[in-house]
Amino acid sequence: MGLAHLFSLFSQIVSKNLGAAKFINYSMEDRKFRKENIFSYFVYILVAAGAFMIIRYFVKPKPVDKESNKNISLFIQNAIDEIDQKIKKRSTNEDIATWLSWNKSNAALYDEAKANKDNAVKEKSEKLKDLILKVQERDFPDLRDKFVEAKKDVLAKENIQISASGDTKNTLIFTGDLFEPRRFRKNFLKGINQNIKDLRFKKVIFKWSGDKEGTADYKIKSKNDSDI
Repeated sequence: MGLAHLFSLFSQIVSKNLGAAKFINYSMEDRKFRKENIFSYFVYILVAAGAFMIIRYFVKPKPVDKESNKNISLFIQNAIDEIDQKIKKRSTNEDIATWLSWNKSNAALYDEAKANKDNAVKEKSEKLKDLILKVQERDFPDLRDKFVEAKKDVLAKENIQISASGDTKNTLIFTGDLFEPRRFRKNFLKGINQNIKDLRFKKVIFKWSGDKEGTADYKIKSKNDSDI
């Protein structure tokens, strides 16, 4: 057998083995590709199912909580009756802090009620709103007057006079030599800022002399008496 024939035979054997190896390799890659596809499809199905459940949760109408609506309706009615009685008394007997806390509670109840989808609750919430505004517009000017009267004696010891002006007493005036330095005015205002916002004063005026240059005005970002 010649060398050329042996070389030819060896080449044929190698070629066949390479072909078999490629076939095996392709088969393995094909199986791997199929497994990856199956896994991908499985993931897609899970994602789609999750998306469907989320959409269904938000789109599906929520069951009406009749007991909750009944409770909030009762709370609103109690608040309505209480405010109505207070309006009929035509006077503010509570101290300032108690009144403000009471009014904030009524406002919070209204905020909760107005978002309710029950028609009966909505109707009562509108009645509550009307009464809250009515008592606020009546009582806030008196409360501002009370605040001024309560601070007169304390401030007088520091040679400071306090008064309120305007039809609704929403302008607060402080008079005293101490207010000439701008830094003192700002620090003083910072100390009473929350109180005057709660009482819905709209302006604070500081005076330390009789001329125009001896006066400084500060606007207060507070709610109107007609705001809840």
